[in-house]
Amino acid sequence: MPSRLTASLTLLVLLASPAAALKWAGVPYAYYTSDTGPAVGAYAAFYFRLPDSLPETRDSYIQPLAIYTWKRQFRFDLNGDLYSPTADWRLRSRNRYEKYPTEFWPPPGSENVPKEYYAKYTREKFRAEAEGYRRLLGALYAGLGAYAEHYEVVEWAPEAEGLPEGYLPGPAYAPGAAGGLVVGPTAFVEYDTRDLRHATTSGLFVRGRFSLFDEGAGSDYTFRWYEADARFFWSVERLGRKWTCANRLWLSGRDEAPPFWAMPELGGSAVLRGEPEGRSRGRWLVAYQEELRVPLFWRVLGALFVDVGDTARTVGDFSADTVMLTAGGGLRLDLLEGGESRVRFDYGRGKDSQGFYLVFSEAF
Repeated sequence: MPSRLTASLTLLVLLASPAAALKWAGVPYAYYTSDTGPAVGAYAAFYFRLPDSLPETRDSYIQPLAIYTWKRQFRFDLNGDLYSPTADWRLRSRNRYEKYPTEFWPPPGSENVPKEYYAKYTREKFRAEAEGYRRLLGALYAGLGAYAEHYEVVEWAPEAEGLPEGYLPGPAYAPGAAGGLVVGPTAFVEYDTRDLRHATTSGLFVRGRFSLFDEGAGSDYTFRWYEADARFFWSVERLGRKWTCANRLWLSGRDEAPPFWAMPELGGSAVLRGEPEGRSRGRWLVAYQEELRVPLFWRVLGALFVDVGDTARTVGDFSADTVMLTAGGGLRLDLLEGGESRVRFDYGRGKDSQGFYLVFSEAF
């Protein structure tokens, strides 16, 4: 409910205030990725400012996105950010609904499960997040919010029927296979000096998060969520172009008894590109990414990247032997001048896999 209210208020401000609307971009598209197969969709971004906003105040925005794939995967996102005129207050909302045939990759501790028994299934998920921030000092913000996610396995693939008992993702090694609801409060601290949010060329972004989910407070599972995300961007002029080096260190953890679908994971279009989505998941995760971006012509940029990461059941289970590495490159296209709305095409390759991705945002 708070997340829906935030998105509704943001949209109301955009429509009601003649001084608010600034610019927008929208495009239908077709694409292919290794995780989805052929796909079609539509994307839009509406950027605006509230009346009397200071010149240094960042644009507020609303971004809807809809996708349907050859594998009958459907996803709809509605995200938004609303800055007060002085940027002392900020409201942020992230919402997603998806019905998504996918493949279950057992979490660490289940490596004895033969690959032919990795079950294919269809998940249905709704996630809503709402956050409110207050500026403490300069670029330092802190805030509180709410997180809710409902997850359900709605269909097993025919080949999953009749597998030996214990091979399906059941409570024995994948708590949460029955689905359910997680809901709880969140607390944040964020430091952000980036020049741009979606096409950053310089600055520092650091975000810490703590969330608490408890069965006595409406959640079907009890666990705590810890997260730290640090990103550093710097640029140099070479050969008449601005070369940008982007770096990210991501740490994430869950304790108590989280469902497998609330555990952090690697693979897909954002982290460990080249590995299938959800290829590695566990209660604890560490990942490092480095990317070089350089303008080529007009609004087109080229990129090279390396992603490294690992997941584990406990912090003590991390091992150099299980670290995964992927590398690749791609192109970027700025839909709006200045880079506020960017299309990313990446090709990544891992040890035994590869992936193609077309996404309407940078990986970080």
